[in-house]
Amino acid sequence: MSGHKEERRPGVWTLRAELPRDPETGARRQASTTFRGGLRAADKALAAFVTQQAGRSPAGLITWDGLFKRWMESGGRNRHPRSETTKYQEPQRWARHVSPMLGEREVEATAPIDVEFFLDKLSTTLRRDGTKALSTTSVARVDELLRGATSWGTRRGLISINPMTRVEPVNSIVPKPKPPDTEAVVALLKYLGETDIRLWAAVRLAATTAARRSELIALKWSDLSWGKATLQLERGIVVVPGKGSIDTDTKTGEAGEGLLDLDEELMTALQIIRQEDGPDDLPLHKWPDGYILSNDRGVTHWHPDTLSSRVREAASHVHRAKGITLKQLRSYVASELATSLNFDVATAQAVLRHKSSSTTLRHYIAARERDSRQASRTIGEALADGKSKSSRENFTWMKDYKPLAPKKKS
Repeated sequence: MSGHKEERRPGVWTLRAELPRDPETGARRQASTTFRGGLRAADKALAAFVTQQAGRSPAGLITWDGLFKRWMESGGRNRHPRSETTKYQEPQRWARHVSPMLGEREVEATAPIDVEFFLDKLSTTLRRDGTKALSTTSVARVDELLRGATSWGTRRGLISINPMTRVEPVNSIVPKPKPPDTEAVVALLKYLGETDIRLWAAVRLAATTAARRSELIALKWSDLSWGKATLQLERGIVVVPGKGSIDTDTKTGEAGEGLLDLDEELMTALQIIRQEDGPDDLPLHKWPDGYILSNDRGVTHWHPDTLSSRVREAASHVHRAKGITLKQLRSYVASELATSLNFDVATAQAVLRHKSSSTTLRHYIAARERDSRQASRTIGEALADGKSKSSRENFTWMKDYKPLAPKKKS
């Protein structure tokens, strides 16, 4: 979109921006405004005015696609830069689900009932490629995009009517955490200890420090303190299509603790791996830095999907650990903090590095529900073990009882 300026009198300028031609007559259309200031200031104002008019319909109202583009070009929450993952995933989600139905419509001319019909259709209609309709969680993410864009547009004066204020929010159904038990994690570690010490270290770190996948693959030997037996979690790595590996800040809440103590067994395993990677002619403290999870002596890190798939593959070979995923190991740490170790929510939030305590609380509630289900069985076993007068030995009918044999099929 082009534009130009005209000085009407000293210090007073008319700024004009080209709009799309009228769809019925094909006539040329322009938007104009008045600006007061010097030449350089007028140039900057013209550039900003042209950008502001971009994405508007022939009637001069901004479209859904235009509003979303402007919103994504702005900063994130609290004017923080958006993460590279967000800058890739959100436009993909918008182009796939929103643009085909709402993209060219004017935001202010869209009735709330039309938006609700659109969201309902996402969850009930098969997609063009024949795959099933979106889940409630996926529809909720689309709803969040619509609300984020319109809320931002209202604050910036790009729209005066926000249709989303009268649209019922889509509440996503977050599944309850299902962490593996200690026996399953131990079985997986035992298998890896005999087959793949580097993957053993990754799983052990995840099950001990609750490190995320992005944090694990970003770990370098310089993040370890051999003398203090500590690990510093201060960055992550994500892989974005078209851009490759990108360093990111780790997701650490305000109460998060990035410096963690490690136990002797884990430190020993890491030292064995370090000795395998390092040169033989230099002492340990002079070895070059590199990634811990690497196949070429620390030069390049594992791909995030490689780490996840290798954990799933290893778990599939252990009957007791089948189904364990890397993400579930964070839930395992949360469950242990809530039950076996009895830490409070604030401490667990710091260990898990959750931004919101409500996320930590969700793990705690799930853990307490499991405890409540097991409570009746524990009481029953205590009664059956002779800790009360209703012991098995006190009843002759229990001694003589024999389970019925299953009937044979004729």
